[in-house]
Amino acid sequence: MIVILLLEPAELASEVFYMLSSDDTLTASVTDPASGCRVYFEDDGRVAYAYLVAADGQIIADVWLYNRGKAPAEPEWHDNETMPFANPAEFVRTDKPFNFAKRPSDITVLWEASEQYGLVARIYIHNELFGILTPGAKPGWSVLATRDGPLAQKFTSSFGGSPD
Repeated sequence: MIVILLLEPAELASEVFYMLSSDDTLTASVTDPASGCRVYFEDDGRVAYAYLVAADGQIIADVWLYNRGKAPAEPEWHDNETMPFANPAEFVRTDKPFNFAKRPSDITVLWEASEQYGLVARIYIHNELFGILTPGAKPGWSVLATRDGPLAQKFTSSFGGSPD
């Protein structure tokens, strides 16, 4: 396992902790120093998720970001042994080309405060917005969600800008 500790520039003021294991699992943890919350990103080689973790270690939001393979025709969530679940085809956009996160530097999280949502964590892959997490959002919003489902909500313009 390779472990790298990086500090982003002061204007972003987030502590970033990355791990890349030998089994093709990529993880990253990015902490917001103002709230103590962190986003934990995990791509296990099959599917990628992001989790918003409170300062006390509780997961307070989660979102599916992408499947690495073809989206299954039927939902997997009836079988807990397949966790984390791939999002089924009926919930996945196929019109948006993208590249998977392959190394820690592909992942960025930007933090902001919102009157409507409180803390907002924007998750970027290759500098493209992929997901948004706010406390209590289970699930959060994913650019690749074609409609709201149990793993991700469809991205809305209420967060500013278009995901396309």
